[in-house]
Amino acid sequence: MENIKHYPKSYMMSEELKRFFTKVTNDTDLQKQLYNTKTLAEVANIAIELGFKIRPAEIIQAQAGRILAILDQQPEDVVYLLSSKKAKTGAQWGRGGNGFLDNPGYWLMKLASTNAITENEVLINSFLKKAHKITELEIKLYETKSFNSLENLMHEYGFDISAKKLLSHQAQKILALNADDADKVAAN
Repeated sequence: MENIKHYPKSYMMSEELKRFFTKVTNDTDLQKQLYNTKTLAEVANIAIELGFKIRPAEIIQAQAGRILAILDQQPEDVVYLLSSKKAKTGAQWGRGGNGFLDNPGYWLMKLASTNAITENEVLINSFLKKAHKITELEIKLYETKSFNSLENLMHEYGFDISAKKLLSHQAQKILALNADDADKVAAN
């Protein structure tokens, strides 16, 4: 488990979540249990069973904050994230350790309906509108397994955006969710 100082200043982790992360850092059995969860809501339930008061929203937003920090501060780990693999540091729990890194096309569509605006919103929304009109493209979008493949798919259809920007967009969208909406995303 990484040092908490690596999270971006714009993301503030609760003291309760910090205490939970400290426990996780010191308990390898708990780390394995969390890694094998299917959803981040399961992670929150495990935390609650251990006496912590943590919402799924806090966990998914902590993951998003950590991803933004990796993009900014740890270029050696970016390669892992863009290929939808767990970084060497961080707590990508849920979905067998993938957190929300798996199936980026699905998440791109799922998070498009949120109100958060990122710098790449217009381009991404244009792509999604095109995907909704072309069944073959929409199927391919749902089937993407990495941010690199999502970048390639978008490029194939005339949209120029890097995998790194797509991952950043996704993390920013998650951080901008209100707690109730983030809980819903964490339950998927």
